Amino acid sequence: MKTLFTLCTILAVQFLQAQEIAGGWYGRGDVMVDGNHSNYLAELNVKQRGNEIEGIMGYYFRNTYQSFYVRGKYNPNTRTVSIRDIPVLY
Repeated sequence: MKTLFTLCTILAVQFLQAQEIAGGWYGRGDVMVDGNHSNYLAELNVKQRGNEIEGIMGYYFRNTYQSFYVRGKYNPNTRTVSIRDIPVLY
């Protein structure tokens, strides 16, 4: 019985995949500076290769849409994504 359990565990570990973040992610940001309250909608479409990510980030702010290419890293241990140099209008 113990051998069967060990064999099943080894097979499961070989075929299980780590969590992936590929796909579309959506969010909202609120700007509150000196009595000026605005918000923007953001979208991030990501492809993942190992711990590297790349994709398109876009956001709507007031009557403007901006989109740009992003690259970054995914840390599966902390489940965080790091993307540097994201231009933001406001």
